[in-house]
Formats: sequence, structure tokens, C-alpha cells
Amino acid sequence: MLLGPEATATAILRYGGTIDRLPESVVRLRISEDADGYLVATAAYLEVPRAAGDVLRVVFPDPEMERRIARSLVNLGGTLP
Repeated sequence: MLLGPEATATAILRYGGTIDRLPESVVRLRISEDADGYLVATAAYLEVPRAAGDVLRVVFPDPEMERRIARSLVNLGGTLP
């Protein structure tokens, strides 16, 4: 999802981004089947397309985001290790 204007400008300036493709906040889920059902792995990061043409992934540990995702998965019937 796209960031707000101030966060977008900060990410562009801090990480050498470009205004041609804006930074995005990404939450990725990877789901695989195991013996007991399914295993869900999550990753949350900031993806900044840069003026040089590459894309930088910036990961900040965010305990609150981890709790929200875990709570959502439990509400859907999952269990935590």
C-alpha cells in the first residue's frame, strides 16, 4: 500500500528513491502445507524503487505489526507456535 505524503517524501529522500515509482509498505504472506494443516510466514517491509533502477527493501522490526498479524491469523482459526 502507498504511504502518506510525508512518509513517502521521507523514504524518497532517505533512500535515494524516485518520484516515478513511489515507495510502498508491503505485508507478504507465504503459505505452505504441512502435516498439521498450513504454515503461514509473514514479512513486513518498505519497498523503495530507487533512481538507480534497483528496489531497496527496508525492514524495521515492528512488534505491534507482528501482534496484529498474529491476532488476525488466530481469529481465522490458526494457532501460534
